[in-house]
Amino acid sequence: MFALDKPVGPTAAQALGLLREADPALRGVKLGHAGRLDPMAEGLLTVLVGEENRDVHRLRALPKTYELDVLLGVGSDSFDELGLITDVVDCAVGEAALARACAAFEGDHLQRYPPFSQARVGGVSLIALGHAGVAVERPSAARTLHAVTLLGVAETDLAAACARALSRVALIRGDFRQAAIGERWRAAAAARGGARLTVASLRVRCSAGTYMRSLAHDLGAAVGAPALAARIRRTAAGELTLDGARTLPGLHG
Repeated sequence: MFALDKPVGPTAAQALGLLREADPALRGVKLGHAGRLDPMAEGLLTVLVGEENRDVHRLRALPKTYELDVLLGVGSDSFDELGLITDVVDCAVGEAALARACAAFEGDHLQRYPPFSQARVGGVSLIALGHAGVAVERPSAARTLHAVTLLGVAETDLAAACARALSRVALIRGDFRQAAIGERWRAAAAARGGARLTVASLRVRCSAGTYMRSLAHDLGAAVGAPALAARIRRTAAGELTLDGARTLPGLHG
């Protein structure tokens, strides 16, 4: 078992494939992971090798730690940058208000799964339902947020947020509606590029299965603004951290 520092772009499964291609010693060896990361998420992917995969359920249940940037003032249908923009408002939220809102999320909660996630309704994943344009009531699950710490607050505008989002969306592998998403971001920036936005940077310690996209969306709702996850980086899973983590050649740096 070891830590892989997954970059933005590949899915967890794609990252394992790239890892196997880069390391001849792993070819022909069963590889798995203890907790997926969305394509737009980066950081610690716990890689299981061979017989370690038998312990996958216990390892997936370990608590996680994330760094999360929440872009307040912009909403998307996926709750992150890899989504069609749905709302843009001028948004200036102070540090004190954000700190209070973060503190209110600490503890046990029912968290609703985000759109375009692996949760299933009627046997069909929210990813498949979202791509089919089918609106459903998203299920919830019990989660624990051990600590939600506000690290900092910054200002930006929609034009800058758009440029950053497009550069990151361009890294995604496979068909995730990138063309339509790019068009929607560019149209929003053309119409309201000067809109003032707030970025809240958080550190989150939570139970397994907690979605940072849902937390970003819910934090926005708590302060009265649309919001999405602009950066998700997992830094720990149980006792495993990014110290000495492996990387994928050519995809970092």
